Amino acid sequence: FGPGEHAPPQEQWSHLHYGKVVGRSCYVGRRWILAEDGPLAVRMTSLGETAGNETEWELKFHRNRPRIDVRLRVYVTQAKSGYFLASVKLPFKGAIHADIPWGVEERDMAKEPFDMTLLERKDFPAFYGNSWADVSDGKAGVAILAEEGQQGFRIRDGRLEHFLLKTIAPENLRGRRWSNQHRTGLGFQEFRFAILLHPGDWRTARLYREVEEYRQPIAARDVNVRLAGRGADCAEGVAVSPENVMLSGLYCEKGKTILRIYENEGRRTKATVSLPFRAKKAKRTNMIGEDEKSSRKASLRGGKLSVVLAPWEIVTFELT
Repeated sequence: FGPGEHAPPQEQWSHLHYGKVVGRSCYVGRRWILAEDGPLAVRMTSLGETAGNETEWELKFHRNRPRIDVRLRVYVTQAKSGYFLASVKLPFKGAIHADIPWGVEERDMAKEPFDMTLLERKDFPAFYGNSWADVSDGKAGVAILAEEGQQGFRIRDGRLEHFLLKTIAPENLRGRRWSNQHRTGLGFQEFRFAILLHPGDWRTARLYREVEEYRQPIAARDVNVRLAGRGADCAEGVAVSPENVMLSGLYCEKGKTILRIYENEGRRTKATVSLPFRAKKAKRTNMIGEDEKSSRKASLRGGKLSVVLAPWEIVTFELT
């Protein structure tokens, strides 16, 4: 906890949350409870406190993959100016990568434009990641999978850290123009993230798929369905291959079906989309439905669409 990091000596604290860190308080567990021990996962709950605030952890250890899903609940009654951080100690030094909308970028801290005169770049050594950040030496890696809209990530003292919340103690609030009572963090706070250990780099780990499976898990439901007519009792839905091709849109608009896919590993790829219906024509458009000229043609045969994608390319088709 503390108002910030690496600020000039004269700026020990400010209402913009940058200044000198004065201490660190880690979670202290009082009790561990085994809530589930099944063939797919082990789930544990831990009760304790963080900086004097009641804290509850729920940890889910997957048996079929080296991933730990975390749900954290903090009942903040003793607000301090500082950060809530998820922190993972790194057993090695390696390259840093983080995802951005529609892609992945390397984060070289020596080249990041930190500047104490720029509000957005004061928070050294923090960096932006859309939903995950990864550190890998090429042989093994550690990633934090996050909810979109969180505070970002940083590398510090041999740790990969994820900002969960920034708080300003009530006595340090300075002016309603820049601060309000919500900045104190007082009350119930809940966070979700996951830690993934993997061989190789982010490509080997398929982090672009892992994060989607984490954020949108398959859920089983019992539904009463009444079947009528001569339709099949079951059928396949849409399928996209290979694994580095992602589906981002499939919807109807003005009697036409709009399909959007993109390549998410940075390599030229022949993509195949198996449709749950037969289409006669596939026309390339841009994201707002305008015709798009391209020398590369798509192949459409019955319910299968094939097209070659350039690295990171996004393509949209209008199917009729």
